[in-house]
Amino acid sequence: PAKKPTPLYTGTNSILNRIPDEINETPSVLINKFCPGPLTMRLKAKKDRSKYLTASTGRFAVRIPGESFALHLAKKAGFPITSTSANISGMPPAEDAETVIKYFGEKIDMIIDRGRTPGGLPSTIVDAAGESIKIVREGAIPRSILEKMRS
Repeated sequence: PAKKPTPLYTGTNSILNRIPDEINETPSVLINKFCPGPLTMRLKAKKDRSKYLTASTGRFAVRIPGESFALHLAKKAGFPITSTSANISGMPPAEDAETVIKYFGEKIDMIIDRGRTPGGLPSTIVDAAGESIKIVREGAIPRSILEKMRS
C-alpha cells in the first residue's frame, strides 16, 4: 500500500548501515542477532531520500533476507534493491509463480520462477527509528523474544 515504505533488501550489514539517517544501539543489536533473517526494520531515512520509497513517512523498511535467491541477488547487486511481498495486502502470500500471475496478471513485467517458496510466517516488522522498538507485525520472530530484548 502507498502508506507503507517500500521494503529494501540488502545483502550485507555494511550496505544496510549506509541507508538510514543513523543506526542507534537498538537496531544494531537486532541486526547482529537476526540478520540475515526474517526481520524487517523501519529506520529513520535521510532527509534527501525519495518519498516513493519512504511513503512520506520519513522511514525506510530494510531487511537482509535469510538464505534465498533474494539474498544472493542483493549481495551480487552491492546496493539496496526494492522488494515486496508477492501478494495483495490482506491476501495470503503467493507461494508460486502461478499464484503471482493470478494476483497481478499483466501488471508485472517478469517473474523469476525458482519453484514453490517454503511458505511459513512472514517477516517480523519492527519500527526501530527511535530509542525503543515497536512491533508493527509479529511474524517469524515471536513477540516474546523481542519483548525480552526490550527489557
